[in-house]
Amino acid sequence: MAETPATNLHPKKVYVDGRTYTIDESDKTKDMAAPIIEAIRSAMNQQTVAWVTLVDDVSRNLVSVCINGSQLPVVVIDEGLGPPKPGELSP
Repeated sequence: MAETPATNLHPKKVYVDGRTYTIDESDKTKDMAAPIIEAIRSAMNQQTVAWVTLVDDVSRNLVSVCINGSQLPVVVIDEGLGPPKPGELSP
């Protein structure tokens, strides 16, 4: 049986310095995640600074997050691939 490619089944998350953020994908007419993910990867790889707009998972507000690639040891990007985690609703 052939495997089907993974699809985005849950929100894309960014974990920075102990905080959790969600990539705002409310505008379904364009890919809002790709430029944010690329900006974060570029800042980390080139040890530069990137400002990205994300949704704070605690306050649920849009916030500007500064990704300083020369200071942060790690940034985790969950691109929402695979099945939902336990407790998450399917879209």
